[in-house]
Formats: sequence, C-alpha cells, structure tokens
Amino acid sequence: MIRSCIATILFCLLLPLPGGAEKGLSDILDPEVWRTLTREGEIRRTLWDGDAPLLAPGLELREDILAEVGSLEPGVGVEVLYLYKSNQQDLASPQALLRIYNILRSVSSMEGILYYSASRERMRTLFEKSYLIDSPESRLRLPDPVFTAIPERDASFNIQKDLTFGENIYQTEYFSGPGYLASKTRNLTTMRYLLLPIIKPEKSLSYFILLPSQDRILFYGLTVARTMSFFGIEKSREESFYNRIKAMIAWFTGRLEE
Repeated sequence: MIRSCIATILFCLLLPLPGGAEKGLSDILDPEVWRTLTREGEIRRTLWDGDAPLLAPGLELREDILAEVGSLEPGVGVEVLYLYKSNQQDLASPQALLRIYNILRSVSSMEGILYYSASRERMRTLFEKSYLIDSPESRLRLPDPVFTAIPERDASFNIQKDLTFGENIYQTEYFSGPGYLASKTRNLTTMRYLLLPIIKPEKSLSYFILLPSQDRILFYGLTVARTMSFFGIEKSREESFYNRIKAMIAWFTGRLEE
C-alpha cells in the first residue's frame, strides 16, 4: 500500500485561503506539476535505483520523505498525485477532517478491496485480511479506533494478507498538520512473492497523504522498496505498486462518499 498493506504510502498545507482553494493547492506544488494535474487529473512517476521523489507536496513532511527514501535506497518505487472532485462540500472543515481521519484509521475496511493485477490482467483482491493488532508479538486483534479529536501523531500495528506478498505485519504512523492528514507504513516482516523473499523487514515504505480543500482532495501516494533482484521482477513490482496506490485512493473515496 501502498501499503498499510497500503504508501507507505504518507504524507504547511492550507485550509481554504482568501483567493480560493486552487491557489492554496498550487502553492505547495511546482507550477508545471499543478498545471498538468489540473489538466490530466493524475500524475504518475516511477522511481528506479534510488531516484528521489519529485512530486511530494511542499509540506513539513517533504524533507522527511526525501530523507527516508534516500536512506532506504530503493530499487523501485512509484509516486502518484491525484486530484479528486467530491460530491461533498467544505471538506476542509473541522468536522469533515475528523471524518476523513477516522476513515484513514479504519484498517479493517480495507479487507476485500480490489486492485488491477497487471500480471494477471484482471481485478484481484488486494487484502484478504486487514486488521489492527496490539503488538507484533502477541498479535491480538483490535477494533478500528474512532477518534473525537485528531491527534498530531499516532501509530499502530496491523496485519494484512494479500494474494501477492502473503501475510505480513506492518507499522503505520499517522500525522496531521494544518489542512493535511497522512500515514506512513513500513513492513516488519519479510514480504514474499511466489514464496521467494523479495522484500526484507523495514525495506518497504509507503506514504499516503490527503489534502482536502473545499470540494476536492489532493492525494499523494508513494510506495518504494528495496527489492531482491529476480529476473526483472522489478518492472512487475512497479506496476503493482501503482495499481495498489490507485486501489487505496478508490477505497478511500468510496468510503468518503458513503
């Protein structure tokens, strides 16, 4: 996830400003990136062999993202900017932000979501299992939390089982700041592909950042990993990472519009 999974993949933005939400969003992106995003609705970029992210919004988290990706030295990764137009209004209000945060924390609702499998050329279940646990040692299942106020920082452990990487334990950290909400996820167990150990513990990183403004949400998703090299499998992982980020966005927007 992206991972939570899903992407890391996570994530000062502004509350609505005089002059409009569009001005606020454009202030935290490169002007050419913003023009392309408003025209196309989405921008995708692949990271190969330690490439630095270039699409991350100009938030207080940006330097952390760049430093963590640089330290990881990933072999493959994907970053996505996506501009979503909602049926709802005033998504940057305190009440809306609290609801958005609780959706972000509803890990169990990711169970059963679908993504497009590039290798199989069909839709496939992303997470067969998805739930919080108290610790990686005891693995006692916990219910999704419901918050009445948004904490500045928080963290949780979760188990997710998908049909590609198997069952793994992840740690997800959550952040909030002026006008944005974000999550950062790392794997704590070895991720396997066709029984091969492809990603060692703490070698996968995902950020998922949400920037609500009026009736739109700007999403930034990032998933990177230092993978073992198995006969060009990195290209397959690049497609998988992208499709997982899109599945996470679809999961979130579906919950938002319920």
